[in-house]
Amino acid sequence: MKSFKLITTGLAALALAGSAFAQTSIHIAGATAFRTAALTAVQNVITVTASASSGSLTGGNAQTFVGTLNSTGNPITVQCCWTGSAAGVIDLVEGNSIAGGSGVGFIPVASAVAGNVDVGSTYSGEAGVANVAFADVSATNIANSVGSANLYGRRAKADILGAISAAKLADAGVTAGPVATVGVVPFRWVMSNLTGSGVAVPFTNITQQQAKTIIDKGYRPLDTFTGVPTDAGNFVFFVGRNEDSGTRASTYAEAALGFGPACQTWNLQVDSAGTDSLGNWLPPSAAGSAIKGLQLWKANTPVNTVPSLKWGTAGHSGYNIGPDVKFTFTTPNPVTGLTPVDTVTGWTSSSKAFFVTCTSTGDASTIQTAGGKALTYNGVDYSADAVRHGQYSQWSFEHCYYLTSATTHTANSAGTPSAVAGEQKTFADALADRVYTNDASLSGIVFSTMVVSRADTGDEIAP
Repeated sequence: MKSFKLITTGLAALALAGSAFAQTSIHIAGATAFRTAALTAVQNVITVTASASSGSLTGGNAQTFVGTLNSTGNPITVQCCWTGSAAGVIDLVEGNSIAGGSGVGFIPVASAVAGNVDVGSTYSGEAGVANVAFADVSATNIANSVGSANLYGRRAKADILGAISAAKLADAGVTAGPVATVGVVPFRWVMSNLTGSGVAVPFTNITQQQAKTIIDKGYRPLDTFTGVPTDAGNFVFFVGRNEDSGTRASTYAEAALGFGPACQTWNLQVDSAGTDSLGNWLPPSAAGSAIKGLQLWKANTPVNTVPSLKWGTAGHSGYNIGPDVKFTFTTPNPVTGLTPVDTVTGWTSSSKAFFVTCTSTGDASTIQTAGGKALTYNGVDYSADAVRHGQYSQWSFEHCYYLTSATTHTANSAGTPSAVAGEQKTFADALADRVYTNDASLSGIVFSTMVVSRADTGDEIAP
């Protein structure tokens, strides 16, 4: 891969005692599904002397690294906050400040210590502006997915595309081929944890048509999955991510629904969690003891990174980040004794409830270990080779986006991006090269090993 350029906004040079070089600072946001690969690449291109994370170093939602850049030996800090693909790209091109606060935003550099420290889910985060954004779908399809006056208020589709064009958004994978990718990211359909329910897994496969219908309708009678007539009084419910998510966009596109379609997604009540101001049940920060209830996501639920932006339709939103779904799905589902808050035609007091979602392969493995069930897709089980050779199609391209210009879109009422150079560019070059050549395998598949390809997410697979 060739070198590429990045942009940074509002990053001050920090003087290091005893050093002739100013400390370089980088903020990374975007896809939660690809964070293990991205974070491993960070640690492979810098020598880390101190770090902090909200959870495991490659599994938490935020990390901060202090160290030196391997290629120059000069000081650098890297702060990561995984906000979702759409949020990462839009915040990048708009120069939005990713808000800080309790358990959100970037972990302050001062929190980093020698040897990793887990700062927990209630750390006091600081605001910052992204310089790099990882995304599970292309920037154009992010605009297609979230571009609506109903959701983004000031940001209709044409306006988002205009912001992308004006900011001269570029992809780190441009030298990899026409799809401009740094890797391939697969996803898996999975059923929630049935441990202790006394109920066997009712089905082990989901087809593209079944995926399309359950996303669109929100629930389907169990017999449409099992083919057993007596299952008609039991139901399967779809649980998913919110509008900021590349996992969501990729899943909907693969199900032949396109980008930004109408949908119905369910919010599950975990025994240990509270509610937000709208009455949505909050996700747990770890697996709870039982799922207690289910309801559609409330109308006007705000998106993750810009709370003033929201969708007006009930059932359209979803969980902010991958770990929200993971911990909800590792919580045991009792199957019986649940009563939906919203109408489910045919539901009775004896009905059984099963929950499915599509998530990263890493989170799917965690859910399966806890007692869930990873499903085959169109009769094919996930494996890297099945993706490489075209048998398993639930995947998309991973992109590493950056800015090549400080230009601000005229309709942009948010922040102001600014160009970078020097050590920031050196770091970004090394990060993209490392992901592309090696570390993509930790969250997906190295692009050069693919036998098949496709034009973009959801498109036909071809040699």
